[in-house]
Amino acid sequence: MTQTRQNLALVEELVRRVPEFPAEQKGWYADLPYEAFGTFALFLCCNIRSGATNEFLERAFSLLNEMALSSDAEVLDLLVTGTLEVIADDPHCSVVAEQQLNELGGHLLRRVRDGWNSSLS
Repeated sequence: MTQTRQNLALVEELVRRVPEFPAEQKGWYADLPYEAFGTFALFLCCNIRSGATNEFLERAFSLLNEMALSSDAEVLDLLVTGTLEVIADDPHCSVVAEQQLNELGGHLLRRVRDGWNSSLS
């Protein structure tokens, strides 16, 4: 599968897992994965600030956690630059995200918050 197709498949999977996203958030394009994941991060932070349920958070972070486990650099780049950079800009969202992310996802989020200066270990 080409990288473009893989990223488009990730957008499709995101929409499948979090159907509220395309229903409530307008103005993003499914054929632009970085834009889609960035808009999703804004949508996610808005829901967190509004008191999102645990069930919603589990669904919303499930794909992000799977992406964090990927050995594919492009998938990790989509996660970091498409989503975690947006989340890291919102202190409350960042705290909640760190609680929801798996170990590798939390590590990536902390590196983003630290300006990517921390070591990989």
